[in-house]
Amino acid sequence: MHTLRIALATAVTSLLATISPLSFAIDEVSGVTLNPGVGISHYDDERSLNNGPHGSLGIGYRFDNPWGVEFNYARINTDTDPAKIDVDVDQWRIDGLYQLPVSGDLRPFASFGLGKANFDSAGISRSDKQLNLGLGMKYLLSANSALRADMKVFRAFDDKEVDSSFTLGYQYTFGSAKRAAPVATIASVLMDPDSDNDGVFDALDQCPATPSGVVVDSTGCAADSDRDGVIDALDACSDTPPPGLVDSSGCYRTLEKEVRVVIDVEFDYNSANSRPEHKEQLQQVADFMQQYPTTRVTFEGHTDSRGSDSYNLRLSEQRAATIAKLLTEAFNIDSARISAIGFGESKPIADNDSDVGRQKNRRVVAEIKAMTQEVLRRN
Repeated sequence: MHTLRIALATAVTSLLATISPLSFAIDEVSGVTLNPGVGISHYDDERSLNNGPHGSLGIGYRFDNPWGVEFNYARINTDTDPAKIDVDVDQWRIDGLYQLPVSGDLRPFASFGLGKANFDSAGISRSDKQLNLGLGMKYLLSANSALRADMKVFRAFDDKEVDSSFTLGYQYTFGSAKRAAPVATIASVLMDPDSDNDGVFDALDQCPATPSGVVVDSTGCAADSDRDGVIDALDACSDTPPPGLVDSSGCYRTLEKEVRVVIDVEFDYNSANSRPEHKEQLQQVADFMQQYPTTRVTFEGHTDSRGSDSYNLRLSEQRAATIAKLLTEAFNIDSARISAIGFGESKPIADNDSDVGRQKNRRVVAEIKAMTQEVLRRN
């Protein structure tokens, strides 16, 4: 038993020592992990138990750094030696995992944790509290999935028994892809650790000359938490994500004067129903408001001269409300940034004595206004 554990440890250690630099094609994501597996468990000779197969399931979380945490359960089927009496073993443990700083599809990691094993045979039960240490290797199939091999050594709290296990499994991570890091090896990290003292090893540092005191991300570059292109150290507005356009201080750009955008949104006679082409014509308004998130829009509804003044006023309000609702529902623009007003027949832009003129007057126009930078910062 002891010889087998030494052989397994030697094999894993040799594999870690001989990994060569590989091109970094896949970067493992962070998120919730699910890790089913099968393997074999080996017991200390003092237990008088034979080796037995096991199935396991791990659920955990892979952080956006080298660390992870995992809760594992394993069910082991074995029997006594030499009597061959069946023994069922239930093992629970919580482990911390550390991803070694090596790139490529093969990713070695170390683990450690605490747990408990229950031994049940012929109605007689015994429990051991256990410490464990382990080494493992993942082979990345994609950013979210990997084949995985774990070797663990278990030491009981109260006794001297040392057990071990070897597990082959599959890991899936529920997360989104991260930016790739450069090629690294264990040797390069140890030889050239962190020249600019930013907490990121030189072999993984995409910005190796970051000034002292600047907060960096996992690649060693100055952090840009809201992804607006202005680093946190210079960002006066820390919550301005794309697609909003920002200035050099990281705040949303504002307009120096009001801009009136007139869109060709016309309606059928005596109708406030949206036409199919309205959504396409509203795209320019939506794009503008997404790029300038401090802007507001007022939709102005109009009618031709047929009908009473009061009826036309209500109809123009309904037309403006139709376009306002479409902008919110189709383009996800916050309704708090949108208002609608009707002017009835009071503001014609064409002659109401012809069909062509009346059609032009059955319209909605949009006026977009911008907040000043001073108001934005105060709010």
